[in-house]
Amino acid sequence: MIGYSKSQMTMLVTILGLGQFVGQLLFGFLANYSFIDELILYNIGAVLCSIASCLIPFVAYSYPALILTILLFGLSISANYALTSIILANMCGLELLTSAYGLILLGQGLSSLFGPVMGGKNSIQRIGHTNFFFSR
Repeated sequence: MIGYSKSQMTMLVTILGLGQFVGQLLFGFLANYSFIDELILYNIGAVLCSIASCLIPFVAYSYPALILTILLFGLSISANYALTSIILANMCGLELLTSAYGLILLGQGLSSLFGPVMGGKNSIQRIGHTNFFFSR
């Protein structure tokens, strides 16, 4: 345990939710412009989300830095929620949108189901740092 109080941890979850709310509005607003490619916008969000995830261990002991990192994570992860259906509609068309979105959800569900199992198996067998690579 790092030593934050329950109210501080609750505040982090609140900031994450606010970041996701503002991020969905922002990414949805930006996706409406014809000169902005949704796929590039999605990739920017994914890169920022991965940077925020990698920063967590380094900022965990500084509460203000942790707040900013959690806020960046919330803002950037919302690109996934706001832009996935738009990108699928552009790539597959409206006729195949429901099937494509279903396959995306199937892949996410399978990774959520088997990812922790593989991580636990690797942890029991003490296989180096492979849990980091298998994590989502």
